[in-house]
Amino acid sequence: MTLTPVERRGGTKAVFVKRGNRILAVEVRARVGYDRTLCETGVLVYEVDQTPFKRAPIRIYPALPDGRAPARDCSSMWNAPFELGRGEVRTFRLPSFGLRLELLTRLGDGSYRVRVTTS
Repeated sequence: MTLTPVERRGGTKAVFVKRGNRILAVEVRARVGYDRTLCETGVLVYEVDQTPFKRAPIRIYPALPDGRAPARDCSSMWNAPFELGRGEVRTFRLPSFGLRLELLTRLGDGSYRVRVTTS
């Protein structure tokens, strides 16, 4: 599937996978519109737990452990987006959902070709 940045018009914005009360979301964040000041861009993966009265209902799956943020205005999850280099294919396992995320291609317009499969 090809995902286009959330802030850009048109295209598919996200992949959602539901497991019980939890939903896994995969979307592309780019330096456009509301996100124009992002420190890092790429494919963002997060889980929303819809259990009533859940204390921390959103969990972000970081691509890399966060070290020191490169700028004062970067949040603590600045290194969360999954990224890939030219000609590279990357695979990430999401064991709590029993899924595998593959970043296949980053297109010139900022969109990404991704594949989400059961692992």
